[in-house]
Amino acid sequence: MKLQTALLASLIYIAPAAQAETYLIPRIGMEYQMYETEFATGEYASPALGLSLLHSSGVYFDISVVTYAEGAADEETENVSVGDSKVSDRDEITFTGGYRFDSGIILFAGLLDTMTSAVKDGNYIEFGSQGPFVGISNSYKVNNYFSASLSGAIASLAGQVSGNNQNFSYDYDGSAIGYSINSALNISIYKGLMGAIGARHQSYDYGDEIAKEEVTSVFAKLAYRF
Repeated sequence: MKLQTALLASLIYIAPAAQAETYLIPRIGMEYQMYETEFATGEYASPALGLSLLHSSGVYFDISVVTYAEGAADEETENVSVGDSKVSDRDEITFTGGYRFDSGIILFAGLLDTMTSAVKDGNYIEFGSQGPFVGISNSYKVNNYFSASLSGAIASLAGQVSGNNQNFSYDYDGSAIGYSINSALNISIYKGLMGAIGARHQSYDYGDEIAKEEVTSVFAKLAYRF
């Protein structure tokens, strides 16, 4: 659903084709995320880690983690609006499996699990979402060093919000059919070493009680094919 499809497509381009091989591909990078819901907003930099298992036939499996933690929250409770809260912690874990065709098109599916926490003067909110997604990606080889990719996915997510607002507690549930779009420029640096820069946008509408979740990211990542 995210960057892994872009880097994997480019790594297949530079993989030797003489015989069937299986490759291990770790990734490291950073994402700058702009997050917004009715409950909380935030802008922050998140470390991004990933690990893929890729067969030269085009089949792959992947796990991706993007995590941000500001630090310990203030335990003092004040009468302020949770809607003014700033994101203090956010985790995204994505499990993906897919197949790349010779044309450069990748079909993929997987599971997304997120948890977002926000605080202000002791008031807190936790927003979790989980669900499956399916998507498609296409890569365009510019030359032996550069390729561009564009991907999109549709997700069906269940969301749960809990917290306190002006000294009372609340719990909301909702569901969303949302989308994610991703574009990247991929660079072959040396043999199996690849880099990528790009942007993505996620949008999920959970209905009246939870409303929309919007996440916009820019990223830079490195991957190596062992």
